[in-house]
Amino acid sequence: MNKVYFLLSLSMLIFLSSCLQPIKTLNDLPNETQSTTFDDLPNADSDHLYPFINKIVYDEDCRAGYIDAAGNIIIEPKYTYAGRFSEGFASVSEGEDSGYYYIDSMGRKVFDEVFKYAGSFSCGRAVIMDSDDNYSIIDTDGEIIAALEDIRTWRYADDMLLVMLNNGTDIKFGYADLNGKIVIPPIYDYATDFHEGFAAVSSYDEQKIQIINKHGDTVLDSDYGFDVIGFADRIADGLICVNRHSGHNAGYIDIKGNIIIPLQFMYAEDFSEGLARVCDENGLWGFIDKTGKYVIEPQFTWAGDFNEGVAAVYKSDPYSADVKNGVGFIDKNGALIIDYMYSTFYAADPKGDLELLNKADGLIDVMWEREGGIWRGYINDNNEIIFEVKLI
Repeated sequence: MNKVYFLLSLSMLIFLSSCLQPIKTLNDLPNETQSTTFDDLPNADSDHLYPFINKIVYDEDCRAGYIDAAGNIIIEPKYTYAGRFSEGFASVSEGEDSGYYYIDSMGRKVFDEVFKYAGSFSCGRAVIMDSDDNYSIIDTDGEIIAALEDIRTWRYADDMLLVMLNNGTDIKFGYADLNGKIVIPPIYDYATDFHEGFAAVSSYDEQKIQIINKHGDTVLDSDYGFDVIGFADRIADGLICVNRHSGHNAGYIDIKGNIIIPLQFMYAEDFSEGLARVCDENGLWGFIDKTGKYVIEPQFTWAGDFNEGVAAVYKSDPYSADVKNGVGFIDKNGALIIDYMYSTFYAADPKGDLELLNKADGLIDVMWEREGGIWRGYINDNNEIIFEVKLI
């Protein structure tokens, strides 16, 4: 029940080569990979490894590997799927029929098992699925904590696991604790991850938000519904975005039901790093602070959340294919730190969670057009290429 994330592919107008710093490419692999050790990585932290692919994603020979924050290839591209590192582990696969397993920061297989599904670690736990489609929870030693019969689930958040029960007629949601014990029965038609100790739930019959704590107690029974865009609504900075009745009047309440920011926006999204993106009556997106004051005036056709002080902004419709000069990046003051030099179109990415158009651990994963070809790599927020691979 996390927010629907769309992985975006993009192409960029020609870079001015004179403004670029030295970059790493696949040609640098032989010497640098052999001499790199775990101790050489930034902070010796495997979660600062980044997936990359060596060819266009739909090429049958496309493979994924990992680089570090300096662009050094740490794990050679040999996987057909490469998830992001989390808590020291990444889920990978070497083929559609070979299953999924976990690796460490040197690409070594950890645990002995191969799974039909292997989720990312959070809160010291990961959700896996065996060959019989049964879900279980494992710890960082690979030990099974609990089997989840007839339950489907994804990832822990705030030490709680959102679970889904399909009884054949409808789907219900509840929660399990770190031991895999169902502590809040699956009775809700809609539910969000826990965050800051609370979660938002709802039922089809009443179509209004309730806020519950980790004991399942209702701390707020509101008259509001979830905002209609994204369905990611969660408690963030003590606030949750709500909608009166799926009309164009979204705003924010606290966990006591007090209206903190009036329901005045066409759409509203969760707070991230102290700011929230909202859409005004003209269909333009800007950013507000926790008082509801515009910090960045509505001016974008679309905008992403702030991550590490940077947000992607659009002056073209991000849902349209091959829109050129559509995407740039701003800081929290609204200054355009990377000009509108990207274009974007939908593309699912079976090679891993590469998080296009979103800064993560210091780098932004992008595609661009140059010299008659399409390139993919990572840039920093100074628009310096850290790593690149030519796809076409």
